[in-house]
Amino acid sequence: MTPLVHPSVPLPRPDPGTRDRYLYIRVMARLFGYQLVVDESKHPHPVDPERVARARERLPSAEEGDRLASVLTLMADPTRARLLYALDVVDELCVGDLALALDVSEDAASYGLRVLRTAGLVTRRKAGRMAFYRLADGFPEPLRQHCLRQLITMSRRTGDDDPSDA
Repeated sequence: MTPLVHPSVPLPRPDPGTRDRYLYIRVMARLFGYQLVVDESKHPHPVDPERVARARERLPSAEEGDRLASVLTLMADPTRARLLYALDVVDELCVGDLALALDVSEDAASYGLRVLRTAGLVTRRKAGRMAFYRLADGFPEPLRQHCLRQLITMSRRTGDDDPSDA
Protein backbone atom coordinates (compact mmCIF):
# COMPACT_ATOMS: atom_id res chain seq x y z
CA MET A 1 0.00 0.00 0.00
CA THR A 2 1.08 3.56 -0.68
CA PRO A 3 1.36 5.70 2.47
CA LEU A 4 -1.04 8.64 2.53
CA VAL A 5 0.86 11.65 3.78
CA HIS A 6 0.06 15.26 2.98
CA PRO A 7 3.06 17.42 3.92
CA SER A 8 1.11 20.52 4.91
CA VAL A 9 -1.58 18.74 6.93
CA PRO A 10 -0.14 15.93 9.05
CA LEU A 11 -2.70 13.68 10.66
CA PRO A 12 -2.68 14.00 14.45
CA ARG A 13 -3.60 11.16 16.75
CA PRO A 14 -7.39 11.05 16.89
CA ASP A 15 -9.05 12.23 20.08
CA PRO A 16 -12.38 10.74 21.18
CA GLY A 17 -14.33 13.61 19.55
CA THR A 18 -12.88 12.95 16.10
CA ARG A 19 -12.62 9.16 16.26
CA ASP A 20 -15.53 8.49 13.87
CA ARG A 21 -14.14 10.89 11.28
CA TYR A 22 -10.68 9.32 11.65
CA LEU A 23 -12.10 5.82 11.14
CA TYR A 24 -14.03 6.97 8.07
CA ILE A 25 -10.87 8.49 6.56
CA ARG A 26 -8.90 5.33 7.37
CA VAL A 27 -11.50 3.08 5.73
CA MET A 28 -11.71 5.29 2.63
CA ALA A 29 -7.91 5.44 2.36
CA ARG A 30 -7.66 1.65 2.49
CA LEU A 31 -10.45 1.30 -0.03
CA PHE A 32 -8.37 3.33 -2.50
CA GLY A 33 -5.11 1.53 -1.69
CA TYR A 34 -3.56 3.95 0.79
CA GLN A 35 -2.60 3.60 4.42
CA LEU A 36 -2.70 6.47 6.90
CA VAL A 37 0.55 7.55 8.48
CA VAL A 38 0.18 9.44 11.75
CA ASP A 39 2.85 12.12 12.09
CA GLU A 40 4.50 11.65 15.49
CA SER A 41 7.16 14.35 14.90
CA LYS A 42 4.98 17.34 15.78
CA HIS A 43 5.79 19.19 18.97
CA PRO A 44 3.46 19.00 21.98
CA HIS A 45 0.98 21.78 22.64
CA PRO A 46 0.80 24.26 24.15
CA VAL A 47 4.20 25.56 23.09
CA ASP A 48 3.72 28.77 25.12
CA PRO A 49 1.11 28.20 27.88
CA GLU A 50 1.28 31.83 29.10
CA ARG A 51 0.40 33.23 25.68
CA VAL A 52 -2.36 30.67 25.27
CA ALA A 53 -3.83 31.73 28.64
CA ARG A 54 -3.56 35.42 27.71
CA ALA A 55 -5.27 34.80 24.36
CA ARG A 56 -8.08 32.87 26.04
CA GLU A 57 -8.67 35.69 28.53
CA ARG A 58 -9.20 38.24 25.75
CA LEU A 59 -11.17 36.13 23.28
CA PRO A 60 -14.84 36.92 22.75
CA SER A 61 -17.26 34.18 23.72
CA ALA A 62 -18.46 31.79 21.03
CA GLU A 63 -21.78 33.67 20.89
CA GLU A 64 -20.00 37.02 20.51
CA GLY A 65 -17.81 35.49 17.80
CA ASP A 66 -20.91 34.34 15.93
CA ARG A 67 -22.45 37.81 16.16
CA LEU A 68 -19.22 39.46 15.01
CA ALA A 69 -18.94 37.07 12.06
CA SER A 70 -22.55 37.86 11.11
CA VAL A 71 -21.90 41.61 11.16
CA LEU A 72 -18.68 41.26 9.17
CA THR A 73 -20.53 39.09 6.65
CA LEU A 74 -23.09 41.86 6.24
CA MET A 75 -20.33 44.39 5.68
CA ALA A 76 -18.53 42.09 3.23
CA ASP A 77 -20.96 42.98 0.45
CA PRO A 78 -19.43 45.80 -1.63
CA THR A 79 -22.69 47.76 -1.91
CA ARG A 80 -23.38 47.58 1.83
CA ALA A 81 -19.78 48.54 2.68
CA ARG A 82 -19.98 51.54 0.36
CA LEU A 83 -23.37 52.53 1.82
CA LEU A 84 -21.77 52.66 5.25
CA TYR A 85 -18.94 54.82 3.91
CA ALA A 86 -21.34 57.17 2.13
CA LEU A 87 -23.44 57.60 5.26
CA ASP A 88 -20.30 58.25 7.27
CA VAL A 89 -19.25 61.04 4.90
CA VAL A 90 -22.57 62.86 4.52
CA ASP A 91 -24.44 61.90 7.68
CA GLU A 92 -27.87 61.30 6.07
CA LEU A 93 -29.23 60.58 2.57
CA CYS A 94 -32.36 59.19 0.95
CA VAL A 95 -32.28 55.93 -1.03
CA GLY A 96 -32.27 57.64 -4.43
CA ASP A 97 -29.37 59.93 -3.53
CA LEU A 98 -27.40 57.01 -2.07
CA ALA A 99 -28.00 55.05 -5.28
CA LEU A 100 -26.68 57.99 -7.32
CA ALA A 101 -23.64 58.41 -5.06
CA LEU A 102 -22.77 54.71 -5.29
CA ASP A 103 -23.71 54.39 -8.98
CA VAL A 104 -26.03 51.44 -8.26
CA SER A 105 -29.74 50.91 -8.82
CA GLU A 106 -32.23 52.15 -6.26
CA ASP A 107 -33.25 48.52 -5.70
CA ALA A 108 -29.67 47.56 -4.81
CA ALA A 109 -29.30 50.53 -2.47
CA SER A 110 -32.70 49.88 -0.89
CA TYR A 111 -31.95 46.20 -0.32
CA GLY A 112 -28.54 46.97 1.17
CA LEU A 113 -30.05 49.56 3.49
CA ARG A 114 -32.79 47.16 4.57
CA VAL A 115 -30.20 44.52 5.49
CA LEU A 116 -28.06 47.07 7.35
CA ARG A 117 -31.11 48.45 9.18
CA THR A 118 -32.23 44.97 10.21
CA ALA A 119 -28.73 44.39 11.62
CA GLY A 120 -28.93 47.66 13.55
CA LEU A 121 -26.09 49.36 11.68
CA VAL A 122 -28.21 52.13 10.13
CA THR A 123 -31.41 53.90 11.15
CA ARG A 124 -34.22 55.31 9.06
CA ARG A 125 -36.11 58.59 9.41
CA LYS A 126 -39.30 59.01 7.43
CA ALA A 127 -40.43 62.39 6.13
CA GLY A 128 -43.68 61.84 4.28
CA ARG A 129 -42.94 59.29 1.55
CA MET A 130 -39.20 59.88 1.77
CA ALA A 131 -36.94 57.73 3.91
CA PHE A 132 -33.59 59.08 5.04
CA TYR A 133 -30.86 56.80 6.33
CA ARG A 134 -27.97 57.43 8.68
CA LEU A 135 -25.48 55.37 10.64
CA ALA A 136 -26.92 54.05 13.88
CA ASP A 137 -26.11 55.92 17.08
CA GLY A 138 -23.00 54.43 18.60
CA PHE A 139 -21.53 53.23 15.30
CA PRO A 140 -17.86 53.03 16.28
CA GLU A 141 -15.89 56.07 15.17
CA PRO A 142 -12.48 54.33 15.08
CA LEU A 143 -13.99 51.66 12.84
CA ARG A 144 -15.17 54.28 10.39
CA GLN A 145 -12.09 56.46 10.37
CA HIS A 146 -9.28 53.99 10.68
CA CYS A 147 -10.03 50.27 10.82
CA LEU A 148 -11.95 49.79 7.58
CA ARG A 149 -9.58 51.99 5.56
CA GLN A 150 -6.60 50.12 7.02
CA LEU A 151 -8.16 46.77 6.06
CA ILE A 152 -8.56 47.99 2.48
CA THR A 153 -4.91 49.06 2.42
CA MET A 154 -3.77 45.74 3.89
CA SER A 155 -5.77 43.77 1.34
CA ARG A 156 -3.83 45.47 -1.47
CA ARG A 157 -0.52 44.16 -0.16
CA THR A 158 1.01 41.14 -1.77
CA GLY A 159 3.70 38.73 -0.69
CA ASP A 160 4.41 36.68 2.38
CA ASP A 161 2.65 37.05 5.71
CA ASP A 162 5.85 37.64 7.61
CA PRO A 163 9.00 38.74 5.81
CA SER A 164 11.10 37.75 8.83
CA ASP A 165 10.27 34.07 8.18
CA ALA A 166 12.51 34.03 5.08
